Amino acid sequence: MQNPKLTQMADVLVNYSTRLQPGDQVALVGAPAARPLLVALYRSALRAGAHPLILSTPPEADEILLKEGSPEQLRYVSPLLQNLINTFDCRISIMADDNTKMLSSVDPARQVLRYQGMRAISEREMARFGDPNDPYRWAGTLFPTNALAQDAEMSLDEFENFVFGACLPG
Repeated sequence: MQNPKLTQMADVLVNYSTRLQPGDQVALVGAPAARPLLVALYRSALRAGAHPLILSTPPEADEILLKEGSPEQLRYVSPLLQNLINTFDCRISIMADDNTKMLSSVDPARQVLRYQGMRAISEREMARFGDPNDPYRWAGTLFPTNALAQDAEMSLDEFENFVFGACLPG
């Protein structure tokens, strides 16, 4: 059964925040914990006539890369990601941490190497987003998880009400 709040949130992100149009290519990006919202977004994007692609990476992959990857691997940017940023019309990102402390034991210098590698992607995306002649759109939101609720010092139910109250009309 579909959660009506997730359906509403997906519709806001697709029809208001990003105004997806028929034929738009949209990347739906989020951790596995965001699966319910990713699925609702996928359905809503299809109904808008867009071509959605779900991209979801286990958070443990980031931890493994940062702890075990070589400097070259930390700086590496996939050509697939570069192509996505250069050609897709829209990206909708869902933040859904299930462990907000996962990277706390990772050497900050290694994190800097990763961020340096990803800098060109971020700069390209911001350039597209800021170009009035480029129709690129981006939106991001939270998906309530226990970890995020704990960091906010709320129960999951209270945090869900907070997130949905902030994101949904009325």
